[in-house]
Amino acid sequence: MSFVPLCAIKLGDSGFSTICKEQDAINILKRDACGLNANLINITAEIPPSFTGSSCYRCSAVFYKSKTKDNISLDSTQIKKASLIQNENMNSRKIASKSATASFAGYLIGYTAGAIIGYYLAHVLFSPR
Repeated sequence: MSFVPLCAIKLGDSGFSTICKEQDAINILKRDACGLNANLINITAEIPPSFTGSSCYRCSAVFYKSKTKDNISLDSTQIKKASLIQNENMNSRKIASKSATASFAGYLIGYTAGAIIGYYLAHVLFSPR
């Protein structure tokens, strides 16, 4: 079975988003897919909520339409394979996420220490005596 790409979408965070859980994003993707008459949604990138970044689930996806007119149905084996591939991808992203968290923690500690030392020096050097 072959598919034709229709368009791509990127779901992000405006900074004031309140409806931004993973299930909310999936619902948005499903709604948009129905509007485009797409048969397949391929999530190409995922960024889960994190302490160091956004509290929202963010993703990019591509919508596809089948070239054939037949109804498309996946059997349970195909669904399980897709689920296993997704789990493997999530595990590899967790490793990258840990290094990003460690990097941010180092930045935060350095920034805080610099601010405290700077405040102390400014207070000592420039306070009237």
